[in-house]
Amino acid sequence: MRWVGAQNLASRSYTIADGLPQTVVYAICQDEKGRLWAGTQGGVCSFDGQQFRTLDVRQGLSDNHVTAVAAATDGTLWLGHEYGGISSLQNGQLRRCRARGLGTVGPVRHVYPAGGGIVWVATAGNGLLRLECSPADTVATRYTTKNGLPSDSVNYVGAGPDGQVWVATAKGLVVLSQNPQSQQPVVAAAQAALPVELQQAGVNNFFKVNDTLLWCATNTGLLRASKLAGPLWRIQRFGRKDGLCDDQVLRVIQDRRGRVWAATSSGLSRAVRGSRFTCFGGATTQSATRPTTCWKTGKATCGLCTTTA
Repeated sequence: MRWVGAQNLASRSYTIADGLPQTVVYAICQDEKGRLWAGTQGGVCSFDGQQFRTLDVRQGLSDNHVTAVAAATDGTLWLGHEYGGISSLQNGQLRRCRARGLGTVGPVRHVYPAGGGIVWVATAGNGLLRLECSPADTVATRYTTKNGLPSDSVNYVGAGPDGQVWVATAKGLVVLSQNPQSQQPVVAAAQAALPVELQQAGVNNFFKVNDTLLWCATNTGLLRASKLAGPLWRIQRFGRKDGLCDDQVLRVIQDRRGRVWAATSSGLSRAVRGSRFTCFGGATTQSATRPTTCWKTGKATCGLCTTTA
């Protein structure tokens, strides 16, 4: 399978012939040891630079459709599934997360290990989950439109500015912060201060550069959100007119050299600081209905094609 078009980029693709268990790759991440993990339709696999090793239902995985992978700082690998809920891999042991009263998790789109045993889970249609995990028990809290989310279709969840949790949904961004009385996250007052472009856009994911600068991938362009004095934000929108392959942006990252990479429904785009975007057209890893995966390293990676420039 061709992962990314490579106009003026050196690229290397990995397929079943190289040991990849399946050609559909939903998500990738890198753990503390530098290994690459990929969630596929055939299980989760690790890559050490030489060979792939796969875990699937035969080794105890709850579901081979691994749609989200995230490496925590304590060495735990968190897995989200299309049908099998949430599971974790630690010290070679697979464990399915079964929380009291959780019910149906739904298709998982993203997993964010926030530290302190807290794991956030974005689902397609069943809202946002907050899991408090321990070896003995797991306590789950579900957030839906009844709790202030604009949509139960959650695409991404991650760290926002000032210790907040930002949630990207099909109908806009949501800001969560800790309630000092209940000690539970709630929709924050900062939500009202967000620009309307962030509150109402279909947001696929975001990338926090620092507490005053974030990139947001939306269905109507790439947004650069700069925090000004007080609650004010400045929004800059980038689209086809600025060199992007497409206005529908599925994923965005900024690499260690300050270059911005945007995976769109029509190919991969890159901008060097202060310049226009360059489109490297070609197939993305998934269809436009599912966000493409990008991986932040010294290189840029989309799907399982590494690119250097």
